[in-house]
Amino acid sequence: MKDLFTQFMRNTSSQNDLTQQEKEYIDSIPSQNPMGILALLIGGAGFVFGNQHLWIALVSIVYGVLSLRTFDKNIHDNPWPFYMGITLGILGVILHFMKYTHVLD
Repeated sequence: MKDLFTQFMRNTSSQNDLTQQEKEYIDSIPSQNPMGILALLIGGAGFVFGNQHLWIALVSIVYGVLSLRTFDKNIHDNPWPFYMGITLGILGVILHFMKYTHVLD
């Protein structure tokens, strides 16, 4: 994700107006871990579909726990996408065992 942002910043015309110090500052800003964003999305799917398909919620929990090890606090912004993805997956499992279904009116 940071690489895409860096490429975008290098290709924009306003990038030419920045000093070398400002460019280094932009590169030093912590970014989100793409694995965390994916864990959050899969966790959301586990919450939405986990009440009927338990395997989706279980996969989201396993993926979230395993990918949490890729988090580096020196490079990445925060681990909350991992935590939220795991929590949503756990809620999907709970909803499955409670036989709860989402009712949309």
